[in-house]
Amino acid sequence: MNLQLFNQILKETDQTKFGQQASEWKNFLEFVSWYFEARGVSSPLIVEIGIWHGKQKRFYQELLNSEHITIDVADTYVKPDILGDSGRPSTLRRLEEMLAGRQIDLLFIDGWHTYEAVRADYEIYSPLVKHLTVIHDIFTVPIPKVDVGQQIGVSRFWNELTKINTRDTFMTFHHHNKGDSGIFTYNGEGRQMGIGLIIKGE
Repeated sequence: MNLQLFNQILKETDQTKFGQQASEWKNFLEFVSWYFEARGVSSPLIVEIGIWHGKQKRFYQELLNSEHITIDVADTYVKPDILGDSGRPSTLRRLEEMLAGRQIDLLFIDGWHTYEAVRADYEIYSPLVKHLTVIHDIFTVPIPKVDVGQQIGVSRFWNELTKINTRDTFMTFHHHNKGDSGIFTYNGEGRQMGIGLIIKGE
């Protein structure tokens, strides 16, 4: 991976609208770049569920030379390629139309963070993946006094998945950012994020 280009893109990215911890993101992209290069994948097809401000697109396109398809339930900040709830059959059908029989090289799951939602996204979309499935915020713990309907359950799903899935290979990218400043904080402490990567068994 071109680290100079990575640093340039990161510098030009508004960190308050990015949604990634910089060192986690760099190490993740370095591995992904190496993985695809080793397998001769020169233009990976990446599908991203949940895009917020859409700041990851530039990294994917310029560093990985990727084709990038985005799915989001809202177009408040940036218009996704597929506007719709990822849990609805109509959204899956629209993606399958865009894939036109191709497999996904990298699926990045970062939509609704409830246990039920992340589980559904994994179960619905991971069968379409050829290489890598990624789940974001695997170390983000539930926040006290938050409505259960909005509660974060990604870590619970990730922990369950690592126990029951004995076919695939699991990796994590995690920067211990407690005490760091920035927008991802709770009670003055940096929010633990974490990127979980699943390499499909061959």
